[in-house]
Amino acid sequence: MFYKPHYFQVHELVDKKTYLKFGDDVLMFFSPVALQMLDELRDFLGVPLIINNWKDGGAFEFSGLRPAWCQVGAEYSQHRLGNAFDIKPVRMAIENAFIKIINGQTHEKLKYLTCMEDLKFTPNWLHVDSRNIADRIRIVKP
Repeated sequence: MFYKPHYFQVHELVDKKTYLKFGDDVLMFFSPVALQMLDELRDFLGVPLIINNWKDGGAFEFSGLRPAWCQVGAEYSQHRLGNAFDIKPVRMAIENAFIKIINGQTHEKLKYLTCMEDLKFTPNWLHVDSRNIADRIRIVKP
């Protein structure tokens, strides 16, 4: 199965080094379900989402895929598996996005979102992922 995101350019999902090496082929490192989750979450929230903005001179480079050499995050992070994204909604507070997702977690557009990190630990972004768990939606402490 191949899935290409509708709302996101490939460079927004990876770091500069990985993008320069693989270009658009970098999509092979992501779970198709995670990419679909990201598009559907964008639809559900109704606002643009920033993941990585390094190409536009921004500070975010490792909010999507984290290659093995990357020192950011945990060793077994869902980011390393192509299943996770740290999103920053545009024109919506992180807390409001979190609450909207929790309140709407049975919505069809959220069917692949299975986990988020507790906002007490990540107040400046919202970690979302599509790990293989049965809960709807599990909140974890990083």
